[in-house]
Amino acid sequence: MPWGIWQFRQSIERRIAANAAAALLAAPELSIYRLEVEAHQDRVTLHGRVPNQYLRNLAEQVAKTSLSNLPSDLPIDNQIIAVRIPPDPTQTASEVERAIATFNQLDGIKIRANFANGKVTVTGSAPSSIDAQRISQSLSQIPGVDSAIVTIDSTPPVIKTKIFFPSESAQITAKEAQKLKQVKEFIRSHPKYHLKIIGGSDRTGETEINLRLALERAQAVKAALVAQGVEPQRLQAASRAELSISEGEPEWTSRRVEFEIIKPK
Repeated sequence: MPWGIWQFRQSIERRIAANAAAALLAAPELSIYRLEVEAHQDRVTLHGRVPNQYLRNLAEQVAKTSLSNLPSDLPIDNQIIAVRIPPDPTQTASEVERAIATFNQLDGIKIRANFANGKVTVTGSAPSSIDAQRISQSLSQIPGVDSAIVTIDSTPPVIKTKIFFPSESAQITAKEAQKLKQVKEFIRSHPKYHLKIIGGSDRTGETEINLRLALERAQAVKAALVAQGVEPQRLQAASRAELSISEGEPEWTSRRVEFEIIKPK
């Protein structure tokens, strides 16, 4: 190759490398890493180390953009290595604790976890195996967690919501109607279960009349839930002669509707 042509190519390659290097240095996410650029006759090669794949891809994109204004269509040979930096174990443990606390706020879930050497071991109880899968997937996504072993007992979910009624009435008050949203969300988050809506009454008056009123209360709650979009086939209305009340609770608390979980066969 004639000396003049060789020098010309060398100057173009130096210009290409300088442009790409300047662009990498100007990118805030990449400026702290030592990245090198080599321009050759048939390609532009990138060298260096970054902590993740995202920055590796970003460096390649920045280099390509820097070449767009130059009379060159050389391909990028990305030799940058994405090096995994071990997360702080203390921070990982805190993230695990936060995730466990979040799950324990859900109905029917009561779990605890132990984190050591990148491994999370979870024990406790949850309504279904689906919950166990969700817990495992969530923990596995935390940086620093290499594996998550979830061993939990499947227990039926529990709904503690209660709808209270005025004396001798099956009318749902505005205040109590606000609780129906909790029931609706519970049903939608547990698609494998149905609900028995159990109406109750106080001991004032005749038992037959009280049972009829209790059933009307259960039917009123069922109708309200259906009106909010809950499938009627997942709801059963029933009455009970007496609903238990804790010692010290007033008699009026027996004028209520409570819910029982049913798992269809």
